[in-house]
Amino acid sequence: MEYAERTCDLECVKQGATRHEFVGPVKIVLMEPLPEDYNRKAVASGCLSMALLIMGVVVFTVFLFTLTFQLRWPENVHILLCTMGFQLFLPAGIMMANNLFGGAAQLRPSHRKTQHFLLQVVAIACGVGGSAVVFLCGTAKTKMTWHALTGVSSALLMALTSVIGPTVFLTDDTKAFGRCNRNAHIVVGVPAFLVSTSSFILGLLKESFIAWTMTLGILNLHYIIIALTVIYTLAILNAMQLRLSLSEI
Repeated sequence: MEYAERTCDLECVKQGATRHEFVGPVKIVLMEPLPEDYNRKAVASGCLSMALLIMGVVVFTVFLFTLTFQLRWPENVHILLCTMGFQLFLPAGIMMANNLFGGAAQLRPSHRKTQHFLLQVVAIACGVGGSAVVFLCGTAKTKMTWHALTGVSSALLMALTSVIGPTVFLTDDTKAFGRCNRNAHIVVGVPAFLVSTSSFILGLLKESFIAWTMTLGILNLHYIIIALTVIYTLAILNAMQLRLSLSEI
């Protein structure tokens, strides 16, 4: 800050000033971010990158389970579609709305909204399709479990989120009404993400999945998958909280 009010050349820049002024035909002022803000952004970005990698491991494991056809086709299709919707496209859509995520870093805010909207639409379509298949053709219509209850709850919350979502897409979130819509979208969307993750974890505790993991020769693999699911969920929520605290949504 001691260089803030005087002309600064290249040697001055090397000394680490937080504000640099270059005076010539055009005056250029460069402002460096505060170290605290930069570190918090780096942590949030790292959380999202780690979440993406771990999410791939979890989703691929579940897809591999469906490819073994341990269950009837309605249950297999249900697992495939709901995992794609709620554990692949839904988290990806959440991360895409965050400019600290690598895939969204180079996009304009309006383009991030578009990508977020499209991914969430696909997530809802997959979730509704997977739920419909197992309720209409599978055993869910005659057997209600905690997995089913949390799944239905997440679908209802996602439906409510999808109603609020277009208003966020069409309004300016720098103004009061837009901020209100955005906050309402987040307040409903985060519980929807958490409830869908809870339903997914309950699905991992099904006897059929546990029996399949035992054939792979990895002790307590289903607990490892559950732990990884919790880790990437917390990583996404942590990055969202850091970004909210920086007021950059």
